[in-house]
Amino acid sequence: MQQQLADVNLDDKYTLERGRVYLTGIQALTRLLMIQRLRDQAAGLNTAGFVSGFQGSPLNNMDKTLWEAQELLRRHHIHFQPGQNEELAAMAQSEVAAAIDCTGGWYSVQRWRGVVVGELLARAGVLPAAASVTFEAVSGYRRRFPVDEATAALLALGTLGQEENAFHPLAHGHGAPARAVLPGRRGVEWVKWLAVIRVNETGPWLQSPLPLQ
Repeated sequence: MQQQLADVNLDDKYTLERGRVYLTGIQALTRLLMIQRLRDQAAGLNTAGFVSGFQGSPLNNMDKTLWEAQELLRRHHIHFQPGQNEELAAMAQSEVAAAIDCTGGWYSVQRWRGVVVGELLARAGVLPAAASVTFEAVSGYRRRFPVDEATAALLALGTLGQEENAFHPLAHGHGAPARAVLPGRRGVEWVKWLAVIRVNETGPWLQSPLPLQ
């Protein structure tokens, strides 16, 4: 007797209303967002959801799972906005089209999305004596720029698709959770894995002419 195989879909973990589903704890939390929307609808409430946070924290892969389920979340009026942190995600997002290159000759034109550095510095308050701004990575790698150039730079959190406006958070290899985007500068100066933005009273010349790290 031949047993008929069940009709199974990868989205069952989020959409199946009866029967058994297999899902991780993170996926269960993602489904819980949708269940809450359905419960609100059943109670006659028209609600929506907003989820944001530091990529990879406090629950590892929570942001990745939410991103993978974004189409289903959207149907339930739930918006996921990945960000460096909640404050950055809540700030106005800007877009910059710029080409990034590497020393091997490769280059790519991307539509970068994030927060203009000048907006961050305005919130922090910059003294008139400021002469340059340093971008420093978690590795200690750093580059220094004139104030006017640095304030026009973008603190990129991800890219936008070339043919659609879907947001793609930065991968770790591309500088996640945030990197500097400076149109007109070589890619080696677009500091990845940004940890510190420092305002200096000394000029941008106070550094090696070429990156040493």
